[in-house]
Amino acid sequence: MTMMRNSPIPIALTIIALIAAACGGEEQAGNRARLQETALSGTATITIDAEIEPLFKAAKAAYDKDYPDAHIELVPESGRQALADLFRLETRACIVARDLLPDEDSAQDAGRAASFPRTLIARDALVFYAAKSYPSDTLNAEHIRTWLEGGQVDMDQYPKGTPAPTFIVPGAGSSVYGNLMKLVTNGKRPRGKLASIEPKIPTQSSFEFVRERIRASKDLIGVGLLSQFVHDTSVKMLRIGYTDSNGVAVSPKPVHQGWLVQGLYPYPVPVYIYLKDPPSQYSLPSGFAVYLSRDAKAQRTFGEAGIEPGHMKIVLVPEE
Repeated sequence: MTMMRNSPIPIALTIIALIAAACGGEEQAGNRARLQETALSGTATITIDAEIEPLFKAAKAAYDKDYPDAHIELVPESGRQALADLFRLETRACIVARDLLPDEDSAQDAGRAASFPRTLIARDALVFYAAKSYPSDTLNAEHIRTWLEGGQVDMDQYPKGTPAPTFIVPGAGSSVYGNLMKLVTNGKRPRGKLASIEPKIPTQSSFEFVRERIRASKDLIGVGLLSQFVHDTSVKMLRIGYTDSNGVAVSPKPVHQGWLVQGLYPYPVPVYIYLKDPPSQYSLPSGFAVYLSRDAKAQRTFGEAGIEPGHMKIVLVPEE
């Protein structure tokens, strides 16, 4: 009697066929998911500048209520890291409170980063704040630049006892530090008395630690964003005098939304959403960008937070 052995070939072919079918099914499911995404539905992860994450909570809550089929997760990172992830095409969008720095512009010019569409959402402001016991209530923009570039200022121009300050920022990767470079030192790294308190957790802001340090000191000046301090009475935001683009001296005014809206504050900070892909009706991040920048409810939340909405009519009523 001849014994017949079971051939492994049909079994192997069956297994291969099943694997191919499974892979094909996964690919089709992925294609369907991509096809099903629209500007108003789907799932997306967007990185957000840790300095302004709290600023977006109200707008995000309104968005979630209006569009229950859209599932967006906002993941905080430093402003620098959020943009770096975008340039490496590792995130579909990021929300950052600053413009690009010179090295980031050059990265785009050199072709290491694509041209990323962006939309203005709001305007915050770079602010300088001190303990209530700090002798002066004002600073001069030219003096700030001189100090940060390592120069000296005649302190007789300030109230008696006012020290030449040391500035503190919430991390070298923060948008606060980036705006200091962009708006004050013309894109150059500060060489003067500047300290940084790095966040204990890289995805969080350290501005609260900076604020605590400022409260306990008479010779330190913190740097932050208006949205972080507009309702904070534990420190004082310093009024800034400056010379405008026409060479006209502008006297120091309270750090306030009203002066920001009128263009009478020297350090406005744009809050942008940067996109990896061109705007499309089939892109959820694109739809989210439109909502944040154009929806009346979303824009109103930024006005209520004490900064300037990017696309909302504002009527200023003079005080009598």
